[in-house]
Amino acid sequence: MPFVFLIVGLVVSVIIGTCISAAVASKIVRPVREVKKAMHRVEKGDFSQRLEVTGFNGEIDELIESYNKMAQELGGIEMFRENFINSFSHEFKPPITAVSGFAELLQEPGLTEEERSQYLQIIAEEAHRLANLANSTLLMSRLESQHSIPKKEPFSL
Repeated sequence: MPFVFLIVGLVVSVIIGTCISAAVASKIVRPVREVKKAMHRVEKGDFSQRLEVTGFNGEIDELIESYNKMAQELGGIEMFRENFINSFSHEFKPPITAVSGFAELLQEPGLTEEERSQYLQIIAEEAHRLANLANSTLLMSRLESQHSIPKKEPFSL
């Protein structure tokens, strides 16, 4: 009879241990699954998703905090990129339109030499404006591609 109690006690212990292990594993795995789902949303361009820190596991909480910071930074970069594209398009159109329009006017018969000179001057100015816009864009791209910005430190002259 004591042998049966031992076996029953062992089986009950295994069942209770398994239940406790499953509950603890669920508390650990669930936040990791949430981070995984959120990462898939970020991959598709949704940077608005934020996760709540569980307070259960320090390393998982660090992962969640890192995810939230990453999503916030990517959202800011995306907003900057969209604003840049809109501004660039807005700044790019007028010089192109001017160059195109005055080049067409130069093809008209009967223009005076003064008009031709004035139109060529406008075309040259707008071409220069386009070149400056392109150079500024390239410079910004180079600055953005730098991976580390040197730290500024005071020193005695």
